[in-house]
Amino acid sequence: LGNVFTLTAAASAALTFTNVPSSGTSCYITLIITQNATGGYTPTYTNTVKWTDGVVPTLSGANKTDILSFMCIGGTFYGSYAMANM
Repeated sequence: LGNVFTLTAAASAALTFTNVPSSGTSCYITLIITQNATGGYTPTYTNTVKWTDGVVPTLSGANKTDILSFMCIGGTFYGSYAMANM
């Protein structure tokens, strides 16, 4: 099972993490999101994601790529906006 995932956004979408490790185990996930030519699509995340200062990042626009990193500890995900506007 890999830990790097890609998504080409052609609509806003709800993202859900499944098969997360049990308590006491950690994992890391990298999510690469590329907006299509229209852009402006916004993913929503499960409420188990904690973001810096509680602020969900705003992704870049049309034909741009953003990279998000997540660290999971016991079912809680800590999200980070790793790279923007690539």
